[in-house]
Amino acid sequence: MNERTPAGQEAEQDARWRETPLDYWSIHVDPAALSGQQWIDNPRDPGSQREENQEIREDTERRLQRGELFMHPVRDVTYRNE
Repeated sequence: MNERTPAGQEAEQDARWRETPLDYWSIHVDPAALSGQQWIDNPRDPGSQREENQEIREDTERRLQRGELFMHPVRDVTYRNE
């Protein structure tokens, strides 16, 4: 019998994002507790390694470098505001 834990289960057991206030949510939990960078753990987040998520992250980094981060991709909020 094999005693090894499958890689997906091991990552799921160790993932810090599994122990968030969402796991113990009640009316007494302040939603602000979930804000901030401390909940981001890309190496352990199984979805972060997907190709489409990496493309989004790379596109966001390019837009940030060009100063376009806060531009809406569909709506032109400057329309008729000359």
